[in-house]
Amino acid sequence: MTDYNLLNFNESAARVTVMKILNENERATFIVDEKLEKIVEDIADELDMEKNVMKDGNTIKITVYPSRKEEVSKSTLIDVDVEPKIAFNIIRDPTLLMAIIPQIKSVSKLGEDTYSLRIKWVISWDTPLSVQALSLKETSFTVKFSASQKLPLLKVSFGFDFLIFEVTQGKSMIKIKEWYTGPFSSLAKGEMEKHLKNAEKELPSIIAQQRT
Repeated sequence: MTDYNLLNFNESAARVTVMKILNENERATFIVDEKLEKIVEDIADELDMEKNVMKDGNTIKITVYPSRKEEVSKSTLIDVDVEPKIAFNIIRDPTLLMAIIPQIKSVSKLGEDTYSLRIKWVISWDTPLSVQALSLKETSFTVKFSASQKLPLLKVSFGFDFLIFEVTQGKSMIKIKEWYTGPFSSLAKGEMEKHLKNAEKELPSIIAQQRT
């Protein structure tokens, strides 16, 4: 496993670099100072990943790795030409999932931050969806959609995690992670790849259309 030396990076460049590396690698080790240590730790927390910290004088090594061993997941990065808060306000509406996930046939609101999804995949079922939307700071936001349903003889859990942060003024980067636990995991992994390709294609235009 490669060690990534970030000691000569400024905070903005370090954040973008860490996100890109974790998008391409399941685990990675970063060499940082105390200032950049917090950036890496914050990203690990935002992505629900575990971290192991080793200190040697002023040099710090942080290894970041997945926290859910049984989980199947895929992720991608998307650039959009809007401020993070605009993207956040659009993405927090789960109806946009229908443009990305063809297996989601309908989205109905049940209550505050709670929805019902109609799913048609290997079998058809309805499942509650919870939405957790959080402003980390003025230029960084997370939106997490999670669903879990116990069906006859099996239990299915899945979700979508969006991390939105500013790259430069008026431009944002969105990390999308789709995760799944349950049967048919090899089939789910193939579907995730299709979903993320749909997101790369559709999400920038959806945000551009709804930004006003």
